[in-house]
Amino acid sequence: MPDHIQDTSSLDNAPAFVITRVARLLRFDLWKLLEQSGTDLTPEQYFMLYRLHEGDGRSQIELADRVLVDRPNVTRLVDALEKKKLVRRAADDQDRRKTLVFLTQEGRRLIRKLLKIIIGTRKRIFAGVTQKEVDLLKSVLLRVEENIQKDL
Repeated sequence: MPDHIQDTSSLDNAPAFVITRVARLLRFDLWKLLEQSGTDLTPEQYFMLYRLHEGDGRSQIELADRVLVDRPNVTRLVDALEKKKLVRRAADDQDRRKTLVFLTQEGRRLIRKLLKIIIGTRKRIFAGVTQKEVDLLKSVLLRVEENIQKDL
């Protein structure tokens, strides 16, 4: 069996390339799902709504870090979601320099609707993959992420 570090016989044998390819497909699949659900959301906007669903009232800086977008883009994303009446901004009571972002009622309704659709998508994507395999995959990917973060 070839060593995953030393094997340069084909790009398709490189784990990082496989991860990149799968990530691209997952993003495309999410884009298609959002389009078919009639939401007019981008994947980044969905991720932001999901993060707010996990914990409402986050600062824009925290959202940027948690959604993996740069800080100028988070403003653009929040602007778009605010225009769609899915989020609202408010000054932080503890630190008036901070702006917090909250889901609106419409934002909450939309994320609940999308989560039902996402669960069906997860079932399709992970068909034939056991929970143990998913747990192992996440564990390995988190370890790789940690290794990369150490060098950044």
